[in-house]
Amino acid sequence: MVKNTGHFCVHPFTYTEFHNRGQFLCCPDWNTTKIGEISGSLNDNWNSEEAEDVRNEMRKGNFKNCLPSACPVLNTFLETGTASHTIKPLSELHTVENSRPHRIKICSDRPCNLQCPSCRSELFPNSNSSTERTTVLLENIQKYYGSDLKEIFISGGGDPFYSNPLRDFLINFDNSRFPSLEEIIIHTNGIMLTPKLWNMMSEVHKYIHHIEISIDASTKDTYENKVRLRGKWDTLLDNLNFISTIDTIHSITTSFVTQKDNYKEMEDFVNLCQSIFNGKASLFIQFYKIADWGALPQDILLDKQVWRKEHPEYGEFRKEVEKLKKYENVISNFN
Repeated sequence: MVKNTGHFCVHPFTYTEFHNRGQFLCCPDWNTTKIGEISGSLNDNWNSEEAEDVRNEMRKGNFKNCLPSACPVLNTFLETGTASHTIKPLSELHTVENSRPHRIKICSDRPCNLQCPSCRSELFPNSNSSTERTTVLLENIQKYYGSDLKEIFISGGGDPFYSNPLRDFLINFDNSRFPSLEEIIIHTNGIMLTPKLWNMMSEVHKYIHHIEISIDASTKDTYENKVRLRGKWDTLLDNLNFISTIDTIHSITTSFVTQKDNYKEMEDFVNLCQSIFNGKASLFIQFYKIADWGALPQDILLDKQVWRKEHPEYGEFRKEVEKLKKYENVISNFN
C-alpha cells in the first residue's frame, strides 16, 4: 500500500467500473478491490465494506490496493510529485464525498470487431447471452445510479459500435432517464465510427465531448498483421480524419498498448496523432504496458514485455521512451 502521500484519488468517491468478474472502484488492473457482482444491487455494492475500506484509507492519504506500476496517473504522481485531475490534495476531499457514483465505465460487454492478440485469442461476436446481460446491466445502471450520473464511459471491454446493446443505447438514447448527465465518453477502436453511424446517434452528440481511440501502431503492417487483427488501416485513417472534424468533441485520447511488436513506433505514433488532431481538439496520447488479460501464454507475454529489465531489448526500449519525454501531452506508466 502506498502510504502518507497527503493526496487521494477521486475514483473511489466518484467512479465505478463494471466487468464480467464484478464491480470495481477503478480499473481492476490499477486497483484490485472488488465491491460486488454486477448482477446484484448496485447501491449495495457502492456502499459495501470493501468500498468503504478503500475510501477510509484514501482519507488518510493511503492508496490501498492501488498498483503504481500499472496506473499511469499514480505512476506519474509518485515519480514527479505532480497532482492531476484525479489525484488531489487531501484538502480537497470534501468536494468528492458522494452517496452514489457520478461516473461509470462499462467494461463487461466484450463483443468486438477486432481480434487483438493482447486482448483476446479469438473473435468475440455478439451473442444472445451477451446482449441480454448488457441490456439488464444498462437497466440496473439507470435504476440505481441514473438520477446522479454525470458521466458514462463506454466501453472498456469491446467496441461500443460493434456491440448490439451499446450501439442501440447510443442510437436510441433517452436523456430523461439520466437527468444529470453531462458527458458520454466513448472508447473505441475507431473502425466503425463512420459519418453514417455518427449521424444515426444524433441524440447523444451534445454529450460526447471526449473520445478515446485505441490504435497501438503507426504503420499499416504492424496494425493489420501484428496488433489489430481484422483491422483495416486505411479505414481507420479515414475515420480518424472524420473524427477530427466533429465540433462537439473537444478532447481526444489516442492510446497505445506497448509491446515488443510496436515499441519502436511510439514516437511515430505521437507524430501521426498530432498531424491528424492538433489544433482541432485537445490531444492526449497515452501509452500503456501490455497487461496480462489471459489472452497470451506466459512465455509469449514475457517476450512481449520489453520494459522488463531482463528483456533482451530493454535497452532499446528505454531509448524509445526517452524520445517521448519532450512531448507534454504524452502520458505513460513506464516510470
